[in-house]
Amino acid sequence: MADALLDNIARALAKPVSRRGAMKLFAGGVAAAALALFGGKDALAADCKKNETACGSNCCPAGQVCVSGNVCCQSGKVCDNKCCPAGTDCVTVNGRLMCKSGNPSSSA
Repeated sequence: MADALLDNIARALAKPVSRRGAMKLFAGGVAAAALALFGGKDALAADCKKNETACGSNCCPAGQVCVSGNVCCQSGKVCDNKCCPAGTDCVTVNGRLMCKSGNPSSSA
């Protein structure tokens, strides 16, 4: 089955292409590249309200920050590029940042 697919692709590529056909393919490739470079990011971004921040395909409300490009976290609750759950704080333990509950002695 894979051999038949490969043969069909090879036949399609081996057919002669007119100048007009080649220019259409070239123009399509240039348009696709331009869209990927300049328009693709905006097409995937969320359409957020004035007081919200775009975060990938999400919108973070006021008071939250975007983490890892697609997750909204409470401001000040970001620890090692992750959100700390409610009731925890970001602290340094043995040189590593981690979320811990309680009253930390050394916060990050």
